[in-house]
Amino acid sequence: MTAVSNAHTQRVGSIDGVTRAKRELIESLPVGGFAILNADDPNVLSMRDASNAQVLTFGESLAADVQMVDCEIGQQGRAIAMIKTPWGDAKLSMNVPGKHMAHNALAALCVAGVLSVDISQAAEAISKSEISPSRMQIRKLKNGAVVLDDSYNANPASMRAALETLMTFSGARRTAFCGLMAELAEPSEDHLAIALLAKQNQIELVAIETDLYGVRPINFSQARQVLAELSEGDLVLVKGSKVAGLVGLCEGL
Repeated sequence: MTAVSNAHTQRVGSIDGVTRAKRELIESLPVGGFAILNADDPNVLSMRDASNAQVLTFGESLAADVQMVDCEIGQQGRAIAMIKTPWGDAKLSMNVPGKHMAHNALAALCVAGVLSVDISQAAEAISKSEISPSRMQIRKLKNGAVVLDDSYNANPASMRAALETLMTFSGARRTAFCGLMAELAEPSEDHLAIALLAKQNQIELVAIETDLYGVRPINFSQARQVLAELSEGDLVLVKGSKVAGLVGLCEGL
């Protein structure tokens, strides 16, 4: 269980509804199972008493079984982290941008430990791994601009993580091309909070086919034109829920 965040709240009413729904997964575990829980998320950690399964925790918390004891952000937002585990220490040199991705990798190390996989070999494999296209994927456009393509899906938590990752890149100008974040109980509040975060960090926000961010939106074709007019040194995030249809926005540019 990596997180309980403000996602799909339109379906379950609130973040408490998300917690209850995810807790059902932990409750369904058999006695011989394992619950691998994020120690840094209070809503997730509260699930440790939800079943009789064995519990392993991960995170930056001193109480975590698999603990990130140090983390530096290197070139293009990739994390280099030192990890302490019950099976020995390990080093992660992430191939995917974002500290949150290194945090997620701790859960994978828990799985490796449970399955008696050598923890150093598991960390090395994670460090070489790639994930699906349009999930924190780095692209370079023909005009020299660098795009962090995270267009596969979005919710407020993942949008914040992507913006924070964009801030770790070195460049002349940062722009976030943002589409709708769907299935939210409080869509106006959630979108405006993201717009404020972008403004506070000098990131220009370009809204695509939604006015919920509080700026005048443009359409898909106009967004492609703006991307095409960027130049060397410009940094871009592309992100929205799947229904926003931003996958492919950068194709051919």
